[in-house]
Amino acid sequence: MSPEEARIPAARRIDVSVESGFAGRVEAIVRSIVVESRTESEVHSADGRPFRSIDLALTGLVDGCVVLRGPVPELAPDRYSWLYDVPSLCLPQEDLLVVDPDQPYPLPLGSGSGNTSQAMPARGRFEAADGAGMLLMCPADRADWNGRLFLIQHGSCAYMNMDACYAGDCEGLAAPGTLVPRDPSGVTPGLGANLFVEVMIDRGYAVAWLRKDAVRPPGGFSKAILADGRVIRTTHVAHAGLAVALAAFARREVEAAMGGAPERTYYYGHSGGGITGRVVNYSGANVRFDGSAVIDGFLLDDPGNGLYVPVVIDEGTDVSLTTAEERERFRPQIDITRQLYRPVSYREAKRLNTRVLREKGLGDAHRTYELRGVSHFDAGMAGAAGSIDFLDLGPFMAAMIDLLDRWVSHGEPPPSSREDVPGSEPAIALPEAACPLGSYSAPGGGPETRFTAYDGREGRDTVEDAWRRLGLLGPGEPFTISLYRARLTDAARRLADERLLPAGIVSWYERDAPSLLRRSGAMAGS
Repeated sequence: MSPEEARIPAARRIDVSVESGFAGRVEAIVRSIVVESRTESEVHSADGRPFRSIDLALTGLVDGCVVLRGPVPELAPDRYSWLYDVPSLCLPQEDLLVVDPDQPYPLPLGSGSGNTSQAMPARGRFEAADGAGMLLMCPADRADWNGRLFLIQHGSCAYMNMDACYAGDCEGLAAPGTLVPRDPSGVTPGLGANLFVEVMIDRGYAVAWLRKDAVRPPGGFSKAILADGRVIRTTHVAHAGLAVALAAFARREVEAAMGGAPERTYYYGHSGGGITGRVVNYSGANVRFDGSAVIDGFLLDDPGNGLYVPVVIDEGTDVSLTTAEERERFRPQIDITRQLYRPVSYREAKRLNTRVLREKGLGDAHRTYELRGVSHFDAGMAGAAGSIDFLDLGPFMAAMIDLLDRWVSHGEPPPSSREDVPGSEPAIALPEAACPLGSYSAPGGGPETRFTAYDGREGRDTVEDAWRRLGLLGPGEPFTISLYRARLTDAARRLADERLLPAGIVSWYERDAPSLLRRSGAMAGS
């Protein structure tokens, strides 16, 4: 027996053909969790309020199923599969994980789509020694708590800690870091580095940063064992029950720390974390024994590959989210689409997701906000805070967090979806993109952006040329710093009025306009 086999209890037989009983499965995962270590330190909100920072190293068991053939297993030289607990949703879309992202996806999905291999029961394990766990941040004084918990799930990486460079090498495990220092009187760049933890803490949320094996195929170093003893290398990005179990565990830890359970629990996931969030919300896994939801709302930031789309074909008919009970279980969900990232494939899948949910009568419980001028990484995620190449999404995400809470807690619907598709209001242009000093592009459709100034060089426009072409200048109207400041603040004010930016952002843009113009390298006119 290999060392890996010795560490994994023999798999008990489970029926993966019937995706039911999620509440029992989730509770079984929670009961299996062992806290291997607990360390505590202190962090602070922008205005100095102390938060307990509790790092928990966790080991536990997770049941699911694996496949031995098909697109994802064939990427690896060894036995490899993702560990699934919603195979009816995930396996038919598995081939979309491995297709050329510069080519259109093979859509629509049909009865023969994706991986049709047999799914076999398996038991997996997540281990503290590998990095599994969570980092909890709770107000030291209950009076500073808004009564809510925000879960944060990182994207494709193995057990990534907070304060790791998101766009960098994820091979090693960074030590849990401190929060980005914030200016309480203004905008702090680079908050995307910690997936906007600071925005949540400064609003009084308890926060749980979840660490799990969530690597793209053929990565992942977790193990699962089949009933016959075969060991499969796997990853947990598509496992709904594990995500809900970690949410339930985090709720219990917050209740113990704060002396009361969270009134609301929200989920933020970027990239692969967005994939997980969709599986949770579409599958029925987000449920307690009494039928209530564990997670009350989802903020899904550029879900990786555009997956998963809520389509399950059974005998030629789509049966996903079609019953009144399934639609009632669906929790409010906001999807953020970063427009420049893999537009031919990933962006089209994200648009399909919005269209399918609307067609299924869930448009009132779902919003999509498509952002112009940004790819998969914003400034903080790219480790480039303050760079002119990357837009900084901290203020926008602050508005999204507020929108989700008002929607769930007070029944106040967010603004309508915004996409550059027929029948929708146009995509969101943040002030820098609405009043451009240059063009934003993503080389090769990749995750990083590049800003090219309107500097009049090598045949490029000056700002005045570009603005005249874009209709931002009237006939004979010159470009001036005063005009730029006015247009920039007007763009910010319009978005703030729509609740798509915080109200206080307008004065920042008014104050920062000269600096933006200077740093851009743009030339005003010929």
